[in-house]
Amino acid sequence: MTVESARSPIVAVENFAAAYGGEIILHDVSFTVQEGEILVILGDSGSGKSTLLKHMIGLYRPASGRILIEGRDLWQARGRERLEILRKIGVTYQGSALFGAMTLLQNTRLPLEESSALPEEAIDLVARLKLRIVGLEGYEDYFPSEVSGGMQKRAALARALALDPRLIFLDEPSAGLDPLTSASLDQLLMDLAGTLGLTFVVVSHELASIFAIATRVIVLDRERKTMVAQGDPCELRDHGKDEWVRRFLGRDGRKSRIDA
Repeated sequence: MTVESARSPIVAVENFAAAYGGEIILHDVSFTVQEGEILVILGDSGSGKSTLLKHMIGLYRPASGRILIEGRDLWQARGRERLEILRKIGVTYQGSALFGAMTLLQNTRLPLEESSALPEEAIDLVARLKLRIVGLEGYEDYFPSEVSGGMQKRAALARALALDPRLIFLDEPSAGLDPLTSASLDQLLMDLAGTLGLTFVVVSHELASIFAIATRVIVLDRERKTMVAQGDPCELRDHGKDEWVRRFLGRDGRKSRIDA
C-alpha cells in the first residue's frame, strides 16, 4: 500500500513525551498518520505502546509536545471544539469493553443515543448497518457472552464506527484470537480502509498481523524510551539501520510473543 505524502496528515504527534509520577516513559516522539493508511505502533513489553495510544485518544495529557487531530491540538481545544475532535475518532480496546448486560445491537446503538440527535428508528437502522458492515448481521440480539471472542472484537469495531469517524484507534485487536480468526479480522480492517477510506492506528505485537495490515509501523524501545524506527515493516526487518529493530521484527512470533 502507498500513501500520498502531499496530503495533510490526519494525525501529527510532535515532540511528544509521556511521564507518570515524574518518571519519563517516552520522549522525543514525532510522527504523522496519513489519511487512509493503517499505522501500527509496536515495540517490546513496557515500551509505551498503549501509553502512546491513550494520549492520542485524549485520555492523558502529554508531559510535553503536541498531538494534532486534523490540525487541531487535542489539549488546547475546549468545550464543544474538543468534543468535535473526539467525535472524529473511534476506539476499540483490547478486551472489547462491550457491556455484558446489553446486546450487540444495544452496544452499537449507545454512541448514537448519547451523541446524536437522530430519531429512534434511524439509530436502530444505523446500528444494524454497522453490525452488517463488520459481518454480524443476524447477531444483533446476542449478548457478548453468547458470541466468540472474534465476534466480540467485530462488535466493538461496529460500535467504534457508529458515529462515522474517519479515524479508528485499536488496542491489540488480535489479542487472544486464533490465527484464522485473527487473519479474518485483519482482512476486515484492510477492507474498511480500502472501501470506506478509514484511517487506522493499531497497537499490536502480533507479527503476522503487523506484516499483513501495516502501511507503516513506528517502533518503540523500552530501554531508549523513544521511537527508534518508522517505515515499511518488511524494509525495516530486512534493511533497517537499527540492529535491534531488525531482530525484533525478525523474531519467531510463535516463540517470543511480546505482551502488550
